[in-house]
Amino acid sequence: MEVIKGIVVKKKFQKSDNSWHVVIFKVMDGNVSGDITATGYIPWSSDDDQIELEGEYKDTNYGRTFVATQSWKVLPTTSNGIKNYLLDVVPGVGPSKASALVKFFGNKLGTILNTDPVQLLDCPGITPKLAGAIRDQWQKDGLAKKVGMFLSQYGVSLVWRDRIFEKFGVYSVEKLTIDPYALTTIRGIGFGKADEIAKKLGFKKDSVERIRACFTHVLTEAMSEGHTFLHEGDLKDAVLKNTKAKKELIEDHLAKMLEARLLIEDTLKDGAVDIKVYYLPFLYDAEVQVSKDITGLLGPSRLKLKNSELNDNNYSQQQIEGVLAAYSHRLSVLTGAPGTGKSTAIRGILELANKNGIDVALCAPTGRAAKRLGEIT
Repeated sequence: MEVIKGIVVKKKFQKSDNSWHVVIFKVMDGNVSGDITATGYIPWSSDDDQIELEGEYKDTNYGRTFVATQSWKVLPTTSNGIKNYLLDVVPGVGPSKASALVKFFGNKLGTILNTDPVQLLDCPGITPKLAGAIRDQWQKDGLAKKVGMFLSQYGVSLVWRDRIFEKFGVYSVEKLTIDPYALTTIRGIGFGKADEIAKKLGFKKDSVERIRACFTHVLTEAMSEGHTFLHEGDLKDAVLKNTKAKKELIEDHLAKMLEARLLIEDTLKDGAVDIKVYYLPFLYDAEVQVSKDITGLLGPSRLKLKNSELNDNNYSQQQIEGVLAAYSHRLSVLTGAPGTGKSTAIRGILELANKNGIDVALCAPTGRAAKRLGEIT
């Protein structure tokens, strides 16, 4: 592999998820210079960002191209370079603060950023919040190469590098070496990829970290499909399928996770049958809180309608009953399949509100739903 240093002159193409780029790259490697085409995960675009690319030259659809497998920012070493860096990448650092830091620390600024960034607070006008932002950005860019090399040797795309750093900070590599299953806590990186890395690091298939991570992964995947819990059989079957571990071991780890409140067990009634279900703690706590909130909203409405007449030609009898019910209770839930008249019923609720001088606030969980509310009202 070859390493070249330079700047991105122009970004010609990037995938919609920002995971792959085609750029014109100006090489500035000592005696070597000139513009080339480079491809890979190259997210930088500022002329002030000097970066290094690791990869090799290949013939592609773009002609002779440097195909990068790694990319990282080269941190500046001179006072003026650090000043420009801070101005370019750290929100809250303007010309006056950047100049003040350079003036106060002089040529020692780079060393302080690398070894003892707490000293930034000695500079007048630098708040703890700003010092923290400078430290975090400097460490993130400085460790990009280390984290990227760790990920690439295990086949994890560089796209995840920034998210991993945001999650685990300066000890990202150390954290993932000790517990690669921690990757499953980052949305988009599944149990399978974490398991691959763990096996290469020597983790056994019956390790505590592996079984526990799989339980969490299965419930997290279910959450993405709209489920707040899973039935006992569904959860255990999924963990068994993913881990191929012994049933006794899975039972043992489940009991220990329940004891440590890493998972929550509850019982649902289906007639005379008790069904065990399992939650991630934060989802269980959320359901309990929502139940309490709803309970607090139950009861008769205090609204008194002076005019409760609706045009019978516009509404069915069931819709009229639904509209009036909404004004009889503090909380109402309107459900129905598409085309059953929910939108019409909402118009009826608003019609009565208008006739009775009642202010109404409409809200929706998504932009699409909000747009639909605006269309029907």
